[in-house]
Amino acid sequence: MHQSDKRSANDPTRPGLHVLGENLAHFARPLPDRCPVPEIALGGTQRDHHRPLGETQAAVLRWNWRVGYYTHSALGTDRYPPFTLAEVPGYPAHLHIDYPDRLSRGLVLVKWWLLAIPHYLVLAVFLGTGIPIAQTQNGPVTVNSPGLIGPLVLFVAFELLFIGRYPGGIYDFVLGMNRWVLRVVAYAALMTDTYPPFRLDQGGTDPASPTPQPPPSDAQADPDQPTTTPASAPPPDG
Repeated sequence: MHQSDKRSANDPTRPGLHVLGENLAHFARPLPDRCPVPEIALGGTQRDHHRPLGETQAAVLRWNWRVGYYTHSALGTDRYPPFTLAEVPGYPAHLHIDYPDRLSRGLVLVKWWLLAIPHYLVLAVFLGTGIPIAQTQNGPVTVNSPGLIGPLVLFVAFELLFIGRYPGGIYDFVLGMNRWVLRVVAYAALMTDTYPPFRLDQGGTDPASPTPQPPPSDAQADPDQPTTTPASAPPPDG
């Protein structure tokens, strides 16, 4: 899992899924002035007569990511998510999935459950899970684990409330976990045959995302062209 305030990225030729958001290192100044954006990437294959279904599936996942980035998944922006399935260039959170040419028929039978089991174990750590410990007449007794993302975002909420600052290290880590989750979702949802990497790509740039185009050299830049922040640039201090 392309953005406003994009950072530079690697490998512009690699197809994939790109998820992007806004880096809120500090909220003391207006939000758009301090937010470089995060990304995620993946690839795959499929047939043209399934394109409307595949594009709708990607659009719903895009909507889900925008809402999650605004709320429980990151608290990454104060900008309300738009009510549209389409890509919104000016919004700080983006998701792009390259439509595949074809998908393996054999992998369809096993990848969403058997092959994805190792990733599901990782996602249980990130998102939390319920573990049944006893059986009663009213049903199983389950102990729920909150995972890492929920408590970290809750901590960020208090940090923003009392200090007005989003810790850059936590932001990078939270975005890395969300990136991992969305890669696995795309794979398990049969949107790609590319196996998700066991790699926590933290921060605002997905290694497989396209490199942003340089701004126009004319005196008047294109207003739709987002500004860019180098990937090596540290979060701005307040």
